[in-house]
Amino acid sequence: MNKAEPVGLCTSIALQQLGNAIEDELKFHEERLRSCRSIASYLKQRPSFDLSTDSVLHWTSAVVMIVAVLFMIITAAASDDRSLILELTVLIFLIIVNVSVARWDKHLRKRRL
Repeated sequence: MNKAEPVGLCTSIALQQLGNAIEDELKFHEERLRSCRSIASYLKQRPSFDLSTDSVLHWTSAVVMIVAVLFMIITAAASDDRSLILELTVLIFLIIVNVSVARWDKHLRKRRL
């Protein structure tokens, strides 16, 4: 009569391996969470101009602001008025702030989910 060899692991070894696997997964996710908090991970994100209604900066607003900057550049080049350069600088600054806020909002939404 052949004695059947046990298939699989005994309970204590299986639980130890499961515990080790869970600890490894937790370490991986904690490291990923720490890396998501860094400024570098925020800067690596692509800017988002979503078509959804819950987006901070809609793509049409961004297009209108960029067209306004282009017209301001043309007007400033054709005119001798130096105040247009100040207006152009302020407009470019506001575009940068809007895109930064949109990216930050996307980053926060991604972290929340």
